[in-house]
Amino acid sequence: VHDTQAALNNAWIAIDDPAHGNIRMPAGPVDFDGVNSCVSKPAPEHGADTEMLLLELGYGWEQIAELKRDGTIP
Repeated sequence: VHDTQAALNNAWIAIDDPAHGNIRMPAGPVDFDGVNSCVSKPAPEHGADTEMLLLELGYGWEQIAELKRDGTIP
């Protein structure tokens, strides 16, 4: 984590996480023209995209509501 060579090779990036503030994480393995290929934002909260994904898969709002009532999805 504190290796000088890793820092010089941009092995770490900093991202702003709404829940944890500014955090440092490993950068992606490849740079293109000095821009790292790593993800530049935190992952969504657990279940944040569930409804959208189910809608894309053809589920209707009634089915989604039933899955929520059953505790199958958050």
